Amino acid sequence: MIHIILNIIMLRSLAILLVFILCSVNGDKSPFLDEKMEIGYIDVGRGEIFYWFFRARNEQKTTPVLLWLTGGPGCSSAIALFYENGPYHVNEGGSALRKNPYSWNEKAHIIFVDQPVGTGFSTAKNYVVNEEQVSHDMMIFLEKFMDKHHDIKNNSFFISGESYAGHYIPAVGAYIARHSEKIKLKGVAIGNGLVSPYYQYPAYSQYAYDNQKINGFSKLLLDNTLKVCQLLIRYNLWPLATFVCQFSLIYVMGIPLYPWFNPYDITKKCDRPPLCYDFSDLHTFLSRRDIRNKIEPKVNNFYSCNFIVRIFLLADWWFDFADDVRYLLDDKKLAVMVYSGDLDFICNWKGSEEWTHNFAWSKKKEFSDLEYKQWNETYPHWEKSPAEYKALGNFSFIRVYKAGHMVPMDKPEYSLEMINEFMYNGIK
Repeated sequence: MIHIILNIIMLRSLAILLVFILCSVNGDKSPFLDEKMEIGYIDVGRGEIFYWFFRARNEQKTTPVLLWLTGGPGCSSAIALFYENGPYHVNEGGSALRKNPYSWNEKAHIIFVDQPVGTGFSTAKNYVVNEEQVSHDMMIFLEKFMDKHHDIKNNSFFISGESYAGHYIPAVGAYIARHSEKIKLKGVAIGNGLVSPYYQYPAYSQYAYDNQKINGFSKLLLDNTLKVCQLLIRYNLWPLATFVCQFSLIYVMGIPLYPWFNPYDITKKCDRPPLCYDFSDLHTFLSRRDIRNKIEPKVNNFYSCNFIVRIFLLADWWFDFADDVRYLLDDKKLAVMVYSGDLDFICNWKGSEEWTHNFAWSKKKEFSDLEYKQWNETYPHWEKSPAEYKALGNFSFIRVYKAGHMVPMDKPEYSLEMINEFMYNGIK
């Protein structure tokens, strides 16, 4: 009898040990599955910038390196990583991750950064107030990053992002092109970006009218108000521009903190103002003790968007970065792709079309006169065209159909094809 009891105890102990071993093994693979990844901080002087680095799923010796910058300003690139073009999506309740089959690291090494300093998990001794400081910090970050990753330091390098990254991307790209020999910059991709407020703000009126958000009388009022807005931007009277230009949008969307519709996708309601999207699953996931132990954050709390960073960049909002795009295209002969989801109001495609047709690069007239082509004319495997576009030399503009502010979230399969075509072949 005692012998039987001892055997039972031994078997139960072995079962417990087996469960422990299995949990340990799963703990090594999970929660980040089997992606080749690295998490860390790099000191840039003004603070420490946090990053996620994922190696390409189909890695080759010459695989390009892609940097992703989320806008805001002050919004974490974790939003893109877990909801858009990163290797994962977050399960309901933040319980686990699942693989994203359309992650942009299919054929590229990708770096998601929380920048400027103070954004997301990044720390800040003091905050940036302009793109010169943003660009300086990012060049330091990237050069130190490449010093740590010798096997990819000579690979082609691309910068991508969306929204307020329409400021970051041209500024950082031009700064690197001028000052860094370590970074092998080949091109930049700007998604639904705020590049040129001077040209983009007046386009709100036509876009709102075309999409039945205002009537003809309201359009007339808005047109006149936006002419004043444009004048204030031209003469860099940014405190007045902040008031007049932003106040004018009340005609269309109501009070920005509680908009009448989702300004990032005009077909949806704003269920969670002011950002209109529910990122609570991400916050739950990143707050888990096991995840924080892996990340080892140097800040106590994670915020998907840090409004202190935004406040320090209030004046920066109104500056124009189309000339940096001109410099990349004309002086450095680099590739530039601009893409816009056509359901986005806040950085709408009409505004993007307006600045891409009007900024002073060498082929301005030829580009603006070009007719749009359907994507499936060039890439016929699409039965129904996902986009229309125009391309001339090293510059392209793409209107993505039925996509909002976050194109990779709304059109994941197409966006992956688009970025791979841009990096590997160029948009033709």
